Amino acid sequence: MPRLPTLLLLAALALPARAATLLEGAVVADPPMAAAIALVERGELDEAERRFEALRAASPLSVAPHLGLAEVAARRGDAAAAQRRLEAGLQAAPQSTEILRALGRLHAQRGDAAAMEAAFRRAIAARPAEAANALELADLLHLRFGRAADAVPLYAAAAAAAPADFRAPYGQGLALARAGRPAEALAPLEQAARLDPRSPLPDYARGQVLASLGRPAEALEATRAALARQEDWAPGLVAQGSLLLAARRPREALDSLGRAAALQPAAAGPRAGMALAQEALGDLPAAERLWREVLALEPAHALAQNNLAWLLANAGRELDEAHRLAQGAVAATPGNAAALATLGWVERQRGDLPAAERALVAAIGVQPSAERWARLSAVRAAMGRRAEAAEDLRRALALDAGNAFARAEQRRQATR
Repeated sequence: MPRLPTLLLLAALALPARAATLLEGAVVADPPMAAAIALVERGELDEAERRFEALRAASPLSVAPHLGLAEVAARRGDAAAAQRRLEAGLQAAPQSTEILRALGRLHAQRGDAAAMEAAFRRAIAARPAEAANALELADLLHLRFGRAADAVPLYAAAAAAAPADFRAPYGQGLALARAGRPAEALAPLEQAARLDPRSPLPDYARGQVLASLGRPAEALEATRAALARQEDWAPGLVAQGSLLLAARRPREALDSLGRAAALQPAAAGPRAGMALAQEALGDLPAAERLWREVLALEPAHALAQNNLAWLLANAGRELDEAHRLAQGAVAATPGNAAALATLGWVERQRGDLPAAERALVAAIGVQPSAERWARLSAVRAAMGRRAEAAEDLRRALALDAGNAFARAEQRRQATR
């Protein structure tokens, strides 16, 4: 079956969330400060500001009130006022890494990467052994600004400063993979897995990296190690199912993906994987039902549109629906050979032979295959262009002498 390249069924790998607010990292040593922070969280900003001002007046060198006042300003949408509050805090406590990190976060929220980095570099210079400075800068460069390569040495520095914290080697492994250095990513991910025996994330990421390196057996082993840490974890179950599908073990894949679908009933990905498994098992009615479920959840899902259109075209039924679906897949993935080939075969089944020829020629122009040449041969034979059909069939068999459709078309044309 012509098929779109397997879409990622997995959620993107993500680092543990941290440093969400300017108050992150503030040392709360007394009940009045905790009460003021609680007011911020409840949205009572005027009263929170009044209390933070009182705390600042009572203890001008204390860092936490300055952070609180900046947070109030930020929540009001006044980034300039928040910056002024933080700069005032730095005048009172010039070496405060808490304020420097908050200033860096504020610049990051405003999209100013240079100012953000400068603030964090000041924090790192003030306290090189404080892992939080390098770790948070690495996260922001990596995840907020897409500078994975620049984040790698910062993660390494954070790992050296806090050797028991799994987050630094985990982030380093992800950054190396995203920077195009997947082989180097394996060691820090293994280290992260050793440091935190509960989290499935490092082994899960290691499995993805191993798969990208063309080491599927090891990828499956790593993914299973992740699931051993958290048995009912949907991303791991989907990853395992995807790897089992690639290994041509659809029945096992179906079990893993079915468990993931039960855990994530609103997610299209696990059902898409289940549909692929049912196709591989030859249960086309079950595959069709699952593709329809995917489209109910995600109407523009390109793989579901493509594969359902193909199933309907091969069955010779609901061809108007198949045509609409195939056109949707082509629109969603412009220039994709599989989607073009599916559209071509739908057109053939609808009887529009010139349109079928155009789509199949376009598909072959992108990526020739035995199946596509054989389908084009069938279209041209139906158009009465036997010499071209014979040449197309020759090309199909030259690419794959055992292709079932090409062999069947060869026999069919020979009996004409």
